[in-house]
Amino acid sequence: MKKSIMQLMLPMEYLADAIKLVKTSTSRVYLIGLTIFRDDVTKEFIDVIVDAARRGVDVHVAADFMTFTYSIKGIKSLPLTYRAKSLRATTDLQKEFKAAGVKFRWLGQHTGPLFTGRTHSKWLVVDDTVFSFGGVNTESNAFTKHVDYMFKIQDNDLADLLAKEHLAVEKADRTRQSARNHRKLMSVGTVLFDGGRPGRSIIYNTALKLAESASEILLVSQYCPTGKLGKILNQKPSQVYFNQLKNVDSRGNRMIIRIGKLRQHFTNLYRHKKYLHAKFMIFTMPDGSRQAITGSYNFVAATARLGTREVALVTSDESAISQLEKFWRENIK
Repeated sequence: MKKSIMQLMLPMEYLADAIKLVKTSTSRVYLIGLTIFRDDVTKEFIDVIVDAARRGVDVHVAADFMTFTYSIKGIKSLPLTYRAKSLRATTDLQKEFKAAGVKFRWLGQHTGPLFTGRTHSKWLVVDDTVFSFGGVNTESNAFTKHVDYMFKIQDNDLADLLAKEHLAVEKADRTRQSARNHRKLMSVGTVLFDGGRPGRSIIYNTALKLAESASEILLVSQYCPTGKLGKILNQKPSQVYFNQLKNVDSRGNRMIIRIGKLRQHFTNLYRHKKYLHAKFMIFTMPDGSRQAITGSYNFVAATARLGTREVALVTSDESAISQLEKFWRENIK
């Protein structure tokens, strides 16, 4: 299997490249994320997606319904007039997509409480190019205010895999079921899919197994790692980076970090003011070899318990791991 090249892109680099590729797309555009907004930063991106659908390209877009309805840009803390305006804007975007022929779906409309059954995966497939295994959503803060990245990979097989998974998520959501937890070996590594089944996470369990075998661990995440993984990180030589409370303006996110810190006793090495949204782990094994997990997964045990849809990549590709290290040195350390 010929190994595809992985290119780590900062959020605005990813946005510019995505716009360029969608403009010239000929067969498919598949976009999934927690949030999707039209705003001053994303306007051109949304426009080229709509234009692609009008040109006859197969376009699928999916976003998380409960996130929009209950936590849209801190909506609960905003005045009613602004909240109503924001919700109208999302409704208008949905209508615009559908009028252009975009196959658009709100995911998780029929799930339970706010934190269960969420779709936290992020990917963009444009013809045979994939942007994924990072944490960038389609909204202004993600591109301009978050420390984050996406990997760009030109790989027809990987593009086919994510497009197929996208359709599987849509189908599972229509039938009010979980998608399938599974893994697939690809040229860049092993792709892990959490389908949203409560109590089961192939990503968390894989991180746990790698951590148990590793001699040194570097973890970067939005939140404090918890559960068995957190205990292992406390027992081994580890460098752990997650948001300080002063970085966080969401009450829900502050609560998650506080709970994690109460249960674990890490020395949090993150000192920058910019909001940390990147998620990856690098494992150094006793023989000196290295593996990494990169994606949208926050390494919080509750994510597995609540059944969150996620995607991640396990890779031993030294080029990809070196790019993660460089990103860490320049933006996080």
